[in-house]
Amino acid sequence: VEICPNNRMVCPIDNGFVNPCANIFNIDPNTNDIDIGVEELISFDGLNDCQRAIRAEKYQFAQSGHYLRALCAGCMDPVCDQQQKLQYCVHELTSIPSCTIPIANDDDTTTDGNTPL
Repeated sequence: VEICPNNRMVCPIDNGFVNPCANIFNIDPNTNDIDIGVEELISFDGLNDCQRAIRAEKYQFAQSGHYLRALCAGCMDPVCDQQQKLQYCVHELTSIPSCTIPIANDDDTTTDGNTPL
């Protein structure tokens, strides 16, 4: 766990933002989201313990809202540099038609201000 200048505890991002699900092609045509179980989601190489814990904790929320692609890409990871994460997530996910990008803010809401994460 890392501490940001605002004293918020976050996950360290040692190797930059990495999307381990970029090449997953099991897409549910009804949700336009990836089809992945929690065990597979947390088993990717390159994830640290904090990132694995966040993905496991938020899996049910992401599954019910069809946000698994965003969860796997790290868009729900608490990090210090929210602006860098936003740019990364927009780049990674906006090429996907009708893909929603929930990104945690410092107040634990998504960028739309409505849905708590």
